[in-house]
Amino acid sequence: AKFIKLSAETNILVLNFIKKKILDNLKNQKISITKSKILILGIAYKKNIDDIRESASVRLIKRLFKKGAKNKKSFSATYHYVHDAKTTQKRALAR
Repeated sequence: AKFIKLSAETNILVLNFIKKKILDNLKNQKISITKSKILILGIAYKKNIDDIRESASVRLIKRLFKKGAKNKKSFSATYHYVHDAKTTQKRALAR
């Protein structure tokens, strides 16, 4: 149980680190997150698995949305969870 707890804490720290790196790089280049173009690859949790429910990438995308990033485009095989700030409803977008 302790190993699983440490693993979960590490995952949170890594997500925060990546988000901070993205935001710091945008700031250093004087690019607003609302006008930036960020490509995130590797959405699925594991190789050859379509299930993205436990994906750290999805959590990263959600955190970037909260900071003002916009969903401009998605690939046909990629699903992005979009949170409506006014409701807790989740929508899966696929194009």
